[in-house]
Amino acid sequence: MEDRRDPQMTDREWRMFTQLLRLHCGLECGPETRPALEHRIARRVRELEIESFAAYHYFIRQASGAEELARLIEETISGESHFFRDRGQLDALVQQILAENLVERRADGGNPLSIWSAGCAGGEEPYSVVMLALESELVPGTDFTIFASDISRGVLARARRGSYRETSLRETEPALRQQYFHERGGLWQISDAVRENVDFIDLNFLDPGQLASIPSVDVVLCRDASARLTSDSRQRLIETFWDKLRPGGHLFLGRSESLVGVSTSFELRCLNDESVYLKPSPGLGLGTPGQGGSALTFIHHDNASASNSIVDHVSTSWTNDEAISFWRSVFSCTGSPDCEGTEPPLENITASRNLTTEANASHSTGK
Repeated sequence: MEDRRDPQMTDREWRMFTQLLRLHCGLECGPETRPALEHRIARRVRELEIESFAAYHYFIRQASGAEELARLIEETISGESHFFRDRGQLDALVQQILAENLVERRADGGNPLSIWSAGCAGGEEPYSVVMLALESELVPGTDFTIFASDISRGVLARARRGSYRETSLRETEPALRQQYFHERGGLWQISDAVRENVDFIDLNFLDPGQLASIPSVDVVLCRDASARLTSDSRQRLIETFWDKLRPGGHLFLGRSESLVGVSTSFELRCLNDESVYLKPSPGLGLGTPGQGGSALTFIHHDNASASNSIVDHVSTSWTNDEAISFWRSVFSCTGSPDCEGTEPPLENITASRNLTTEANASHSTGK
C-alpha cells in the first residue's frame, strides 16, 4: 500500500518558507501555523510531483512559479468571513460618516466619499457597505464610491462572481436577504445593484508600485486583515493608510486591534459606541507615523458616554499590556503643547477604574 503520509519538513526548510512569505507579503508565520502550512506545502509537492520541499521552494521563487506562490499565499491567509460582520462598525460608517458628509457634498457639488476596503477577502465587507448605504437611500457613484483590494486573485475572482454559501449570510437579516440576494444552484447570488458598485483590485500591501496606483480616500476599512502581518509590515501598512487618507479621513480596524505601539498620529473617535481612528486636519499639532508626535487623543462629543465607550472598548478588547500602554500615551499627552485645548481625558471617565489606576501607577513610577 502506498504511504500517503506527508514528508517531514526540516527546521531549515520551514525557515526558508516563512522567510519567503515574510519578504513577499509581510506574513508572520509563527510555530502555531506550522502544522497546517506544512501540510498544505506537502500536498502541493505531492500533487505537482516535485521531488522535495527545497525544489518546491526554488520553483515558487521563479517567475514561472508566481501563480503557485499566489495560491500558497491564498491558502495561508484565507479566513472565514460573512456579511455584516461587526455590524456596528458598518452602521457607524454609513449612518454617521457618510451622513455627516452628505449634505455638504451635495450642496457644493463635491466628490463622493471614497471608501477603500483593504484586505476584502470574498467581498462580503464592501458588499455589506453598499447594501446598508442603499437602505439609507444613499446613491452609489454620487454620494460614495467603494473599491476593494486583496492579495489573492482567486479570492477576488470569487468576490466578483458574488456567489456565496449559506454560512456567509448567517448574520444577514431576512429582509436584506430577500432584497439583495437570490438562490441559484445551492448558492446565494448577490444582486447586480450591489455587485456593480464595487471595484476589485489585486494588491500586495508591500508592493510600492501597486500602492502608487491607490488614490487618496476618505475611509479605509482594514478590519483584521493586518493581524497576520509582522510588526514591521503592519507599521508600513499603517503609514500607507496615513498617506492615502485625506485629512479628516477615518480608519476602521478590527475590534481586537489597536494602534498602540504602531502610530500616535491618529485621533480615537467614538461613533455609535464604536472606536474609529481619525486623521486630523492640518494645524492640530499631530505628527506623522514613525515620527513621534503627540499621543492618541479623544474626541468627546461633549459628553461622557463617548469617553466611557472608549474605555469599555480598551478594557474588553485589548490585552492588559496594550491598555496600560494606551493610557500611558494619554497621560503623557496631557499638558503637552500638542494637547492644548483638550481636557484631561480621565476627568469625565467613570468606567474601568481599576485599569486606569494601574496605568496611572505604572506611569507615575516610570515602569
